[in-house]
Amino acid sequence: MVALNGGIATRHHRETAALPQYLANIHGSYRREQIYADLFTSKQQLCEKGSSAVVALIADADGIFFNGGDQSLTYQALRHSDGSASAELLAILEAVKQKRLLVGGTSAGTAVMSGSQFFADDTATTTVPMISNGDSYHALQYGAKAAAAPWPGCRKEQRCPDEMSERQLTFTATGGLGLFPLGILDTHFAERGRQARLLVLQQATQTKLASGVDEATALLVDLSLQAEGIVPTKSQWRSRGVYQ
Repeated sequence: MVALNGGIATRHHRETAALPQYLANIHGSYRREQIYADLFTSKQQLCEKGSSAVVALIADADGIFFNGGDQSLTYQALRHSDGSASAELLAILEAVKQKRLLVGGTSAGTAVMSGSQFFADDTATTTVPMISNGDSYHALQYGAKAAAAPWPGCRKEQRCPDEMSERQLTFTATGGLGLFPLGILDTHFAERGRQARLLVLQQATQTKLASGVDEATALLVDLSLQAEGIVPTKSQWRSRGVYQ
């Protein structure tokens, strides 16, 4: 298992030697080189090897699992500043299309997969957004905004952007990694009462499908069916999609 996030994102910024400062500024993680010395060393080494080494790791992998935390950071790690896919993301998408790679995620690692890019060359007709922040109360009060998620604690520091609450429902209109093109993904669904925020975002973006995944629950998806033009009926979704 290799920690790709910090290494890939730092390499994109062409400041490999500044990894500690990058982690502090972007991740809000300080002194990682001291607290998690082994993990930090692996990130540094991966960063120094460059993109081709990461793509080679992906090519040899049977599966990739995206961790939780902040989906915006995973997005930044695998997409360039203009939103285009990195070489690493292109390698993941191609391996999934060829059914050589299984991809999973938890929490933010699930949410980041939303996006229609998987079928960008053929069947994609609409854009699937990625949810990035917010709770149900603020979603019902203030709606959804296509904007960067407010920094945690911005209210206390009085630096929330555009007078937004730090719990404002925000989303990336162009989607996340594009590994789940069928609709919006949300997590910790019943546990954190996120039903309303997902419905508000689905309505605001006119997205046909939105899936909320509870904790200790998995959504199993075979995109080859969609690629072959087979669209499951509502009854089939239950039998072949969700397992407790």
